Amino acid sequence: MIIARTVDGLAVAGPEADEWAALDAAGLCEPNTSLYWARALLAGHIVPADKPFTWLLTDDGRSIAIIPAVIRRERVAGIMSVRMIRLVADLSTAHSDLLRASDADGIVAELLVALRQLPWPWDVLRIGNLLECNPIAGELRGFLPVSGFKHRVRREQPSYYLDLPATYDRFLASRSSKFRNYLRRKSRQLEAMGCLEVRRAGRDLDVMQGYRDLLTVEERSWKHAHGTAITSISRQREFYRLLCIGAAQCGRLHLQVLYLDGRPIAFDLGITAADRYSYVKTSFDESLRPASPATVLRARLVESLIGDGFRCLDFPAEPYEWEEQWSSGVRWHSSFLVYNRTLGGQAYRALTKIRRRERPAPDSGRVRHVDPRA
Repeated sequence: MIIARTVDGLAVAGPEADEWAALDAAGLCEPNTSLYWARALLAGHIVPADKPFTWLLTDDGRSIAIIPAVIRRERVAGIMSVRMIRLVADLSTAHSDLLRASDADGIVAELLVALRQLPWPWDVLRIGNLLECNPIAGELRGFLPVSGFKHRVRREQPSYYLDLPATYDRFLASRSSKFRNYLRRKSRQLEAMGCLEVRRAGRDLDVMQGYRDLLTVEERSWKHAHGTAITSISRQREFYRLLCIGAAQCGRLHLQVLYLDGRPIAFDLGITAADRYSYVKTSFDESLRPASPATVLRARLVESLIGDGFRCLDFPAEPYEWEEQWSSGVRWHSSFLVYNRTLGGQAYRALTKIRRRERPAPDSGRVRHVDPRA
């Protein structure tokens, strides 16, 4: 029998944390459901005004799901403030998910029961960016209509992914001749500038040295001038530092840095689980843009992932135009809004009805690329 209970705060210490780490060790769920990700978010993304809590689900005493969340006041359209429940997994731009055991069926039904019994006031529960192929999305679509909650389901923009073939030669053969020629030309251009070397944190590069070199690249990237580099935002700097440390301790960190004559010029930061690699961050030295160091390093990344037996490279954030040429296709997302019967919940429901008419759901036949400089 599945039982859901609610505990005050994020269960990042004590026996709950041990259960959290054990569930994450299976590698079945998205990286942002992990214990180390939540601990990194505590460094600045969860603020004193938030009300953090955790849903713990057990089946005959065995932990089968751990779902951390926060209730926070959010200003909507400049006209109202609502108490929004946001999953911790939703606080960063990636696929949303619920951390659960492989045999944890039916947890959504118990989660909705626990939602009714929540001891703190709330207006709206938002679960955004769930992959439509995620079983949790199917459970929500099945249980919400019979839950008694008013709700809304909306299709959201997709993200790219790459099915990794058995060999790097097969990957290159699957790309266009224009892609292969460009990669070959830029590789030669960079090699002519000096000694190129790729190092991976935790293997031939100290993890913290790798992180410092990552920051060096960020400071020299186009993002720095736009104020969006990791080094431009103190809470982002701390989040990624703790993320690298936590992921490395779990054996999940995959940080590659490209050096030119010993100088870091590009990096790829990802999280691994089972046979999947999830892109987290990438950047390059803007002064070397004509030589495309990011492209050269990404090709080395694909080659190394294939060599290590990985089967999927996931681009879990918004769809960027550059990702398309590296991908096998897209996977679409859905977002779910669950409205409480409070005044704020009903007002927000009315507003989303108006917005639905003004902003139709994305067309599944067309991807709207995000401008990274916007």
